[in-house]
Amino acid sequence: MGTKTLGLQSTSRWVRRSVYLRESYRRAVEEQLDGDPKIPMFGLQNHSRVAVTTTVGTDTRLIANYQAGGTEKALCSSAAPPYFQPISLNGVEFRDGGLKASNPVQLALDEAKLIWGKDRLDLLLSIGTGQARTPQLNLVGINNVDEKLREIATTWLRTMNGEKAWEKFHASQMSDAGDTPMRCYRCNIAYQLDVEPAFDDIETIEGMRLDSLYTSGSYDTKYTKLPGNLYEPVSGECQSSVLEVQADILKASLYFFQITRILKGENDKFAIHGRLRCRLGLNDGQSFEQLLKLTKHFYINGQQLVGTYALLMPDRLLNISVQFEHVSVSDPIRIDVNFGGPYSVTISGFPMDIQVLRTYCMENGIEEEVLEAENSSDGDGSPFERAMTPTTDDPFYKMCWD
Repeated sequence: MGTKTLGLQSTSRWVRRSVYLRESYRRAVEEQLDGDPKIPMFGLQNHSRVAVTTTVGTDTRLIANYQAGGTEKALCSSAAPPYFQPISLNGVEFRDGGLKASNPVQLALDEAKLIWGKDRLDLLLSIGTGQARTPQLNLVGINNVDEKLREIATTWLRTMNGEKAWEKFHASQMSDAGDTPMRCYRCNIAYQLDVEPAFDDIETIEGMRLDSLYTSGSYDTKYTKLPGNLYEPVSGECQSSVLEVQADILKASLYFFQITRILKGENDKFAIHGRLRCRLGLNDGQSFEQLLKLTKHFYINGQQLVGTYALLMPDRLLNISVQFEHVSVSDPIRIDVNFGGPYSVTISGFPMDIQVLRTYCMENGIEEEVLEAENSSDGDGSPFERAMTPTTDDPFYKMCWD
């Protein structure tokens, strides 16, 4: 039972210190998460790293499925004042994470750096819940919120669409000399409403749904490449929408390069040996098969690898051997994948500076070999040419560079 019934509103909220009963909220969450085994969002069954925010006192904390799981964590993340009382666990009170982080995009980036270190970001996608012309005006029950939290609760309810947080985050990333700004996107719908609906205004849901159908084009605009930036993830002529390109970047991030050998010749010329691999495998079933069907070509520094389509077989792990030259210390290495359109997108971690690759090798026990110059004319080619010669025991190489 809620406390928005006329005549009982103020008294009920004052007694319970919330608009709705916490027990009813708990039952609703348990029915959604515990009743369906296909929703392992907060459990430890999901190999995807999932983190949600919660508020403890006036501090933002993270709850992650790689640290803990369960329905209690979902409750802790979404107990929004003044609508619900806080969730108490082991003497600690937890409230909705939006109180201090209505759009936790910076937290997501910081957490990713803690987990994966200096690895290049493939895609950061912020998805909004919609925005109207003006924020909420009448904040029901705000006076029942603890005084120490009332100010931040008021700010949260009036900035719930997360746009201000996104603008602040995006401005902070524009000084990045690499490609981080181009890897960060925000999708949000502009509702045809004068005032944003209240947190629990279910009567406006249908109108919001219709708005989303009519105004979806407001964020699905044409993708624009940043001219002159060497770290642009898209190569080739691109007339597609932002959402289409984001989907391709996500698919491309499932492919990665595993280096096995690096050789340095004269004039900062490098010979690089390795394998193209995929994060998906046989256990991923249709997802793996569908990705392979969509994949048409791979490119390394603009040169197409021919014959790779024959190696994209769903009954075996992807393991394509490649060798290539890189002759520039100023331009990054590009490894792109094409999904059938006029443009291609870089695989995970690329474009990559040669120095980043060299550092990785040094930190992971892959010794950089040095090729000495020779003046002989025995017809066997230079040391660099011999380093790039296909090995006879690797059938994959012959198919890739036919």
